[in-house]
Amino acid sequence: MTGPVPFAKAHGLGNDFILVDDHHRPSDLGTWTRRLCDRHVGIGGDGVLLYAARPSNAAVGMRLVNADGSDGEISGNGVRCLASFMVWKGWMPARHVVETVPGPRAVDVEALGGARFRVVTDLGPPILESGAIPVTLAPPAASVVNHVLQAGGESVTVTQERRTGRAAWRFREARPLAA
Repeated sequence: MTGPVPFAKAHGLGNDFILVDDHHRPSDLGTWTRRLCDRHVGIGGDGVLLYAARPSNAAVGMRLVNADGSDGEISGNGVRCLASFMVWKGWMPARHVVETVPGPRAVDVEALGGARFRVVTDLGPPILESGAIPVTLAPPAASVVNHVLQAGGESVTVTQERRTGRAAWRFREARPLAA
């Protein structure tokens, strides 16, 4: 691959992604993605979403490459960003399918004005088992919900889930940091 690569930048609910047509994917995808996602010398992003639009099927293929160059399964925010971009460009109807590694996700995109969209989709049930997230607990837990975590001499109640290729912590309590 030589020459400039067309891309778009999208963000949703705290994540930002670089969207690139899969035809422009280089052979060394990991190095390329790490360079693009570097927030100091690159475009900056949580990952690259490679897409392959299939308008005749009202579907778009999505491959998530994390900022570290590793492959991701799915990102809910990534699905929403890509679905919105496809509708914004006029390449997909408001109701279409985003084909992800874990399976197809039907989306319903509503334009809110300008470049703002609301996207409804079903990402499936959350994974809460400690070994499947993964998180190391001794002993392993069937569900990491309202788990008391000891950190810095303090107890914090947390819930961890995995709906995407990455795990997410949800803190149930917040304590002010010492000045």
